[in-house]
Amino acid sequence: MNLPYEVICSTDDRAAWLQHRIQGIGASESPVLLGLSTFSSMMEIWGQKRGLIPLDSQEETERMHWGLRLEPLVAEEYQRQTGRRLTRWAELLRSTAYPYLLATPDYRWEREDGAIIPVEIKCTDFSRKSDWADGPPPRVYYQCQHQVIVTGAPMASIGLLVGGNQFYWADVARDEAAIAAILETCESFWEMITSGILPIVDGTERTSQALKLIFPHATPGETLTLPQHACEWTSDLETAKAEAKALADKIRILEDALKAEIGNAEMGVLPDGSGAWKWQNVKRKGYEVKATEYRQLVRIK
Repeated sequence: MNLPYEVICSTDDRAAWLQHRIQGIGASESPVLLGLSTFSSMMEIWGQKRGLIPLDSQEETERMHWGLRLEPLVAEEYQRQTGRRLTRWAELLRSTAYPYLLATPDYRWEREDGAIIPVEIKCTDFSRKSDWADGPPPRVYYQCQHQVIVTGAPMASIGLLVGGNQFYWADVARDEAAIAAILETCESFWEMITSGILPIVDGTERTSQALKLIFPHATPGETLTLPQHACEWTSDLETAKAEAKALADKIRILEDALKAEIGNAEMGVLPDGSGAWKWQNVKRKGYEVKATEYRQLVRIK
C-alpha cells in the first residue's frame, strides 16, 4: 500500500523530532502563516526553519505541561463518547506530494472502510470556551486540514477538554478551499525559507523577540546603506514617537487632574452619572522585590 506520507521519526525521540521539524512546516504552524493563530509569528517560524532560533528555546508553560498530562485522559473520554477506538500515532510525518508539509497527529482512528483518520486532542481554558461555540475555531480547523493533506485522510477529528471538566468532540470534513489556501501559503513561505528572504514584520511581540534571536550580534565596523523606503520608515517612526509622547503627557495630565480632585478620598463620582473614578490603595507582596504599597486610579462604570 502506497501511503501519501513517509514516517520521519518517532515523537518519543524528542531530539530527532526537533531536528527534523525544521525540515518542513507543521500543522500548528500553517495557521500562523495564514494569520489565524498567535501561537508564533511568521518571523519566528522562519528563524526556526533556518536554524537561527532553537525549536526548544521556549520553556514548557504550566498550560503545556498539563495539556500533555491530560491528553491520554481526554483521548479516553473521546473513545467513550464516540465509540471509536484510538491508537496513539506519535510519529512525525512528511507529505510525499508536498515535502515541505509535516504533521504530528496525536491519535488515529481506523474507520470501518479502512480510512485512517487523524484525531487531535486538545485542552483549553474555560475562558476560551466561546471560541468553540460554532465548532472548531479557524486556527484548529486549518490545523486539521493540514493534517488531512499530509495523511491523505477524508476528514479529521478533535477531542476537546474545556476548563478541566467539559468535554466536546467534532469531526472536520476535508475542505478543498482551505487546503488550497494552505498549499499556496506554505509553498510561498517555504520558498522564502530556502532562499533566505525575510518575512515582512507584523508588529507582534513574537516577531520582535525573533529578530533579536536571528540577529543577536552586530558586526563591529560594518556599515550598509538602507533601502530607499527606510527614509519613509524613519520619518513615520519619528512622528509616531512624538505623537506617543504627546499622548502619554496628556494621559498623565488628565490622570493627575482627577487625582488632585479626589485627594484623600478613595472615590470620586462623575456628576453626569456616567460612573466614577476610584483612586485605590494597592498592596504588592515582596517576593523577589521589596514589598510596596501604592495607589492606583481605576475607572468605575
